Amino acid sequence: MNFGVLLVNLFVRNTCRPITTRHHPFNTTENIMKRVPVAFVTFLLSASIGASAAFAQSPPESQKVDRAQKMQERLKAADTDGDGKISRAEAVALPRLAKHFDEIDANTDGFITKEEMKAHREKHRAHKRKQS
Repeated sequence: MNFGVLLVNLFVRNTCRPITTRHHPFNTTENIMKRVPVAFVTFLLSASIGASAAFAQSPPESQKVDRAQKMQERLKAADTDGDGKISRAEAVALPRLAKHFDEIDANTDGFITKEEMKAHREKHRAHKRKQS
């Protein structure tokens, strides 16, 4: 059962009980009025947990595509000579790429190609999956 559903059930159970006519120490008006704020706080807490779970999910496919397009644009802008490869001098425009240049340049020819970048990204993802 979802945690939010459980909290809502507790909210309903604690606030919607009928008031019985027989005398019981927990059925006083004061105790019933004290239950309402606690139940309301419980409801708000469940709503915030549900909202945070929704934001914790991976980004939608459209955002991934947007990020990929932006990266392609940055790479194209950094490739000043238009040869389709990024040299060490061109990588200076992209600091993270420059920092990991030697890791990405698998054949050590002094250039990073799209294939080398893709292979490095897959290697990095596989490493992250192992750690999880």
